[in-house]
Amino acid sequence: KICDLEAISQIAGDDIQLIVDNTFAPLTFTPANLGADIVIYSGTKFLNGMSDFVSGIICCSSDFLTDLMDLQSGQLMLGGPVLDPKSCFQLQLYLQTLPTRIREHSYRSLIIAGELASKKRFKIIHPGLESSEDFTPAHRQCNKSFAMGGMMAIDLETYENARRFIMTLQDSGWAFNAVSLGYFHSLVSISGSSTSSEIDMETQATANLSPGLVRVSVGFMGNIDRQIEGFEQALAAI
Repeated sequence: KICDLEAISQIAGDDIQLIVDNTFAPLTFTPANLGADIVIYSGTKFLNGMSDFVSGIICCSSDFLTDLMDLQSGQLMLGGPVLDPKSCFQLQLYLQTLPTRIREHSYRSLIIAGELASKKRFKIIHPGLESSEDFTPAHRQCNKSFAMGGMMAIDLETYENARRFIMTLQDSGWAFNAVSLGYFHSLVSISGSSTSSEIDMETQATANLSPGLVRVSVGFMGNIDRQIEGFEQALAAI
């Protein structure tokens, strides 16, 4: 779901700090321009793009950071350990290609989502699809030159369908079954049994989290027409 950050910011006002995790959409969205006080990222995902080290980033005012790191009263532990020099160098290097990578992730995810949606077999979730209920808020808030990002989801209704889809993709070499995202190769996972597995099934059902929901981080490796065929064949295998 795409949040209306400006509306949430107005509700928060000056008394409540609005924190936004923008890991899924660097460059695509700029939360600080939409009212966020603090923006956080997993530096392991799109910012890295290579999935070869683990890091986290907090973007905030210098006053907030100073208070956070106060040895006497601050929550220093929330800052985590200092990132090692090699990883800092790599991250700075990878950030130089971030605009190009995000555009390609965004382009391919929208094309693949559109092709799969045209089959009208299962629900395809992507904010760039005009049929999506999130299209209007996403279009209003996104940075147009970077489109809607590289993430999409497919509701295959059952765990068995999702598992077959993922294994077909992996066997064909068009995606890896992994819970990370933002890699140059496509990554797929079943949300309910991976990143949300600590939530009991009843609560998942209440939250409309389908057992067959597949999260897809669309990569940009290989010919896009063959990539589309790979996803279509995986869908046809169900």
